[in-house]
Amino acid sequence: MAHTVLERLVDDLIIASRDFIWPIGRPEVRESWVKELEAIPNLLRKLAGDYESLVTSYFYELNNLGSSMQRMSLDTLENDLRSVGTCVESVGTCVESVGGRKWKAMNKMSQVNGVLNILGEAGINRYDLARIARVHLIFSEGNHDIAYMASPVGLDVPKDYDDALIGTRAVQGTHIALVGLGGANMLVFGTTSDILLSYDVAERLANLFNIGESDKLTIDFEGDSVIFQGDMPNVYRCFYNLANNAVKRGKATRLRISASQTEDKVQIQVADNGNGLPDGGQIFELGVSYSGGQGLGLFFAKQIIESHKGTITAVAKNADPEYPGALFNIVLPKKNGEYIHYPRSF
Repeated sequence: MAHTVLERLVDDLIIASRDFIWPIGRPEVRESWVKELEAIPNLLRKLAGDYESLVTSYFYELNNLGSSMQRMSLDTLENDLRSVGTCVESVGTCVESVGGRKWKAMNKMSQVNGVLNILGEAGINRYDLARIARVHLIFSEGNHDIAYMASPVGLDVPKDYDDALIGTRAVQGTHIALVGLGGANMLVFGTTSDILLSYDVAERLANLFNIGESDKLTIDFEGDSVIFQGDMPNVYRCFYNLANNAVKRGKATRLRISASQTEDKVQIQVADNGNGLPDGGQIFELGVSYSGGQGLGLFFAKQIIESHKGTITAVAKNADPEYPGALFNIVLPKKNGEYIHYPRSF
């Protein structure tokens, strides 16, 4: 029986592939894939490698785009927008040469489903498929983390702009750059640096959640000005997910990040004034959402904290009358070595 997240996703992919629909009226397409599989028995492994490379490129292009938005250099910004668009197209509608034919209608995951459909369950290497499932989850989370604002591909490049727009673009650019670098790091590993919680997390989040007309969230920081080692882009993404969950799911308008420290650990509390969490809910499990979300944010928050050798727990209803919503308790070591290694399976 499958128990891990990736094993369940692998089973889902196999089941979905049984009903895969090949292009109607074009039997030569499936025939070309059958021949390709005969010539390259490990085609699924090649698709896994291609998919991981494309998603990695996408995250790095997001990082470049975010940096250009911070500078508001129009020429660079236009080029980076095009690069991100090209990357998204490559991930979503990749043009592959199969059996000497260009098949533009098939995106990368559809190609995977096509191969699975031909191979059947007995011929599938589950390790390769688990690799694909992991990359797809990380890619989906990256897209989730930039959904707070307009898609970067749809951002306009204004000919005239004032100080207010420059400020807005800089805040959005910081967020997009961190999401991009964090996603790339999660695919391989993250390099640690000193993180000042009050600035690298709290102040950046306060700026981000204050630029829109809706979903505004006032973020306050209290307590010690703690510094600890970690993969800064992904630590930021963890706390972004907690804040985004508070405002989107919990309808919070205020959030407090408070910190204290011992000789070797930092203790962080994140509390909001929203609706709280369901009692006894498995909120950190993949796909668990009580308000129509994807169930990705809190799952990845837990993966990030645990990869930093820390712990995260949740209280459904906080006892503080000023912040009576959800309460998250996080404990992290101050030192974490040179690299953060994220799980290859979960």
